[in-house]
Amino acid sequence: MLFKTQVELVLVCATLHNFLRKECRSDEFLIEAVDEHSSSTLPVNEDHTFEPIIQIQEQERKDTNA
Repeated sequence: MLFKTQVELVLVCATLHNFLRKECRSDEFLIEAVDEHSSSTLPVNEDHTFEPIIQIQEQERKDTNA
């Protein structure tokens, strides 16, 4: 009986975790401005879109391979 309760508890916790990760957006990180000293931040334009970033990355790849 104790093992069955433990299994059910683990399954409930996993289900709750998955639900919260899918539905709760309050734990998302804000996008920070570019800091040359940090590789963990993502560059964004003024509209907070990533379209120009892709173009910049493609250009950097071309420059590196040239």
